[in-house]
Amino acid sequence: MSHDDGRGRIVELIQLAKDWASFPALREAMIQEPPRSHRWHHRFTRRRRDLARIAAVVHALCDRDRHPIPSWVWQWRSDKPIGLCGGRVMQDTPYERSLRASAPEACSYHDVWFDHASIQNIAVHRMPATPSGSRHESVEAQ
Repeated sequence: MSHDDGRGRIVELIQLAKDWASFPALREAMIQEPPRSHRWHHRFTRRRRDLARIAAVVHALCDRDRHPIPSWVWQWRSDKPIGLCGGRVMQDTPYERSLRASAPEACSYHDVWFDHASIQNIAVHRMPATPSGSRHESVEAQ
């Protein structure tokens, strides 16, 4: 989430979920180091809650796949309820109440809200997953 490439900074979190599904042997390496903290001026921009978003996604992925949660995840929380993308604070609408009710448990700790589909295992290029979860073993077997 280091820059906005025009598609929105959410793209990097979606890519993390795809990499998580595609490369299970590399999961520990993906999350062992905490993301870089913001510069002081980011406290006044829409980036101020990015670390909470990153922590919430990592926390939810680890919970779902029974992977140990890295210690840095616990230090990042939003001060207001926010969605995974966009800069606005969530309101008390029927949609957002429904989203909160069906969100992964990790969302409540970080006060960052998204549905399970946001981090689902995505089949890359229609390759079926192998029992280990890797999508690349099926290419090598062909």
